[in-house]
Amino acid sequence: ARILVPFFLILLFFTSIMQGGFLFTIVSSLQILIYTAAFAACCYPSAQRYSIIKFIYFFFSLNCAAIVGFFIWTSGRCSDVWKAGEGKK
Repeated sequence: ARILVPFFLILLFFTSIMQGGFLFTIVSSLQILIYTAAFAACCYPSAQRYSIIKFIYFFFSLNCAAIVGFFIWTSGRCSDVWKAGEGKK
């Protein structure tokens, strides 16, 4: 289920932008603000001295890594470095 969270966040972002009304305007504005903060922390590492920006950046990069890992796994390009149930012999 954890691997689906980034995809649901993308879906939430686009559906909140497409919806009308005051609540969805606030939600989409907050999402844009948070994603802008994550992008700023990526471009300007000195912005990470603030703990909230560091948390946003960590959450964003964790979800980006999950998406990249998912597509690497589905394309079959991953290596079998570790297999469950195999110990040292």
